[in-house]
Amino acid sequence: MRTSIEEIVNAHSNANSNENLNANSNANANVDTGVDVSSDIPPKKIKGIDLKKMKGFKGLRKLAKCENMKKQFLNDMKQLTPYFPVMGNQLNDELLTKVFELAENHFFYGDQEQRDEVKLESVREVMLPYYKNDLNMLENNMRLVIGGVKKLSFRRRMGKRFYVFFVHGIKTILS
Repeated sequence: MRTSIEEIVNAHSNANSNENLNANSNANANVDTGVDVSSDIPPKKIKGIDLKKMKGFKGLRKLAKCENMKKQFLNDMKQLTPYFPVMGNQLNDELLTKVFELAENHFFYGDQEQRDEVKLESVREVMLPYYKNDLNMLENNMRLVIGGVKKLSFRRRMGKRFYVFFVHGIKTILS
């Protein structure tokens, strides 16, 4: 069953890839950060068939949304790195705390385990150069700092989801 879902998603993404590439190349023409923030989220319906009722498809959509959010977060962080040079901020726990807080506020899709995994991966990728590319040292400091990070509440996560839903709806109507 999983193979057929992936085939449907791949078929749909291949059909729309030319349209998405043209739209995204125009939108991202001003910013070149080396991170591709355009990734297709599988559609809910294809030709009137509700794919969300298929086993495992809802999880596939959530995973795609988490990956898109990760790419967007990394893109945003790469735009901020020139303001925080590596040589002047090595082993900076305050910077690590702020990056954790930004990640906590940024990721709101998926269940708790998915969000935590994506947050940790993103923070590792952003902060590794600041810790002399020593993953062990970074992991130890992350364990020390993570307790002081304020968690995003359920209410704020739902509010962000509704905001994204309505803003996307308005953009779709206006375009």
